[in-house]
Amino acid sequence: CTKPPCSTGISLILLSRPILYTFSVFFLFRLFDIFKPYPINIIDKKIKNGFGVMLDDVLAGIYSVIVFFLIFIVLNYV
Repeated sequence: CTKPPCSTGISLILLSRPILYTFSVFFLFRLFDIFKPYPINIIDKKIKNGFGVMLDDVLAGIYSVIVFFLIFIVLNYV
């Protein structure tokens, strides 16, 4: 299965420095892409064409960046 560059790229766009950050955000992206939390699951169910597939990947990328930054803010690393 190949992912379009924009779906993974969204999750990696702000994190181009340390390789650990890159792997962490990619792992979060894959978790959100597989488990599809709200509203990703709604989009996956309602929009059945290619746009729906792309949109749920984009939202998974946005979720992964948000969660990554929240974790680092809580841990006082940012």
